[in-house]
Amino acid sequence: MKLNFHPTPYAHYKGITGSKPSVILEYKNGLLSLLHAEQSFELALKPNQALEFVSNFINTLEKPEFDVPPPKSHFQYGLMGFFSFEFGLKLLNLEVKQENPNCPDFYLILPTEFNINDKNYKVINEKALADTPNPSLLNQKLTDKLKSNLTKKQYEKKLQKVREHLEKGETYQVNLAQEFTTSSKKLTQDIYNELHQNNPSPHDGLLHTANFSVISNSPECLYVKTQNQISTFPIKGTLKKSEDPQILLDSKKDQAELEMIVDLERNDLGKIAIPGSVKVSKHRYIESYTNVHHTISQIDAELPKNTSFKEVFEALFPGGSVTGCPKIRTSQIIHNLEPTPRGCYCGSLGYIDINGNSQFNILIRTIWMEGEKVSFHSGGGITIQSDPLSEYDETLIKAENLKKAL
Repeated sequence: MKLNFHPTPYAHYKGITGSKPSVILEYKNGLLSLLHAEQSFELALKPNQALEFVSNFINTLEKPEFDVPPPKSHFQYGLMGFFSFEFGLKLLNLEVKQENPNCPDFYLILPTEFNINDKNYKVINEKALADTPNPSLLNQKLTDKLKSNLTKKQYEKKLQKVREHLEKGETYQVNLAQEFTTSSKKLTQDIYNELHQNNPSPHDGLLHTANFSVISNSPECLYVKTQNQISTFPIKGTLKKSEDPQILLDSKKDQAELEMIVDLERNDLGKIAIPGSVKVSKHRYIESYTNVHHTISQIDAELPKNTSFKEVFEALFPGGSVTGCPKIRTSQIIHNLEPTPRGCYCGSLGYIDINGNSQFNILIRTIWMEGEKVSFHSGGGITIQSDPLSEYDETLIKAENLKKAL
């Protein structure tokens, strides 16, 4: 589906495009801002309190009147937006030493208009916020070459540091990333459409605001919650598309990576699931995209009735596949080793609807735009068996489609 331009903040995920919000929730520097068509206010809240506010906000919403009601099987009404990786660190009670000053911990909109699979629905008598166009939508072409925050030698030195942590037994797997930056005058919308067309990914999405845009070509799902059923889909193992995917299935190193993360995710789900309900329903199956093959697993669980969004998100975020194992210590290692904050990278974008259903991706293969400034990260899981040269090359392979789109 090719997206059309909307002048107000809007979000797109899983065939749903929400626009013309009546409310925006933005959390940054310990302040939760609520912007409404009639009024706005700020609350000083701790990260877990801000997440609880979001959870309670959803529970207070009543189903609005629509010009044409959306089908019951689809998104009904609710919040759409993203959470940053550093917000995940804060939920893990880790010290955050550096942050992207322009990237909020989370940014969520309550749309009054949404499109579901090319069908439009409007909320009746709900006043939308005024238009807030993004300067990047005036852009037209690429101006600078890509620059990385790590040279190849620096990346190898970081890998050696990771190896030291692995040898000490502090961690078993670390997801290490490098950041690429450039400037671009291409349309935010055109970049998303080109990525979507050239590399269709099941969990791609877009958030556009007055100050920034998040453009994601992600293949990975953090979780899907439908009523009391929840599933998570960790990815570990990457191979060039030109290679035989059987090589990936035969790789002991990639098998060990995925099995560690599957155990981590089972443990995360076990914090909130009905005891005995957590099951690995599919293990190490192949999904192929235009430039890579991946191995993926599916873990399902049943939740107690009335499990809140806060409980689900605190248990699973950030995704184990983009931190490593164990999650808390490894997240700390990542934050100390990487020279720049991740921001939206390895955060999550998705929606929460008034029926209690929610879906979020993992923001890999994702571009961050502020006006003409563009950045994106690319990384991979490092274990004691990792080869430094192949790990570096893997980050370049994963970044290929993003570079093409820019």
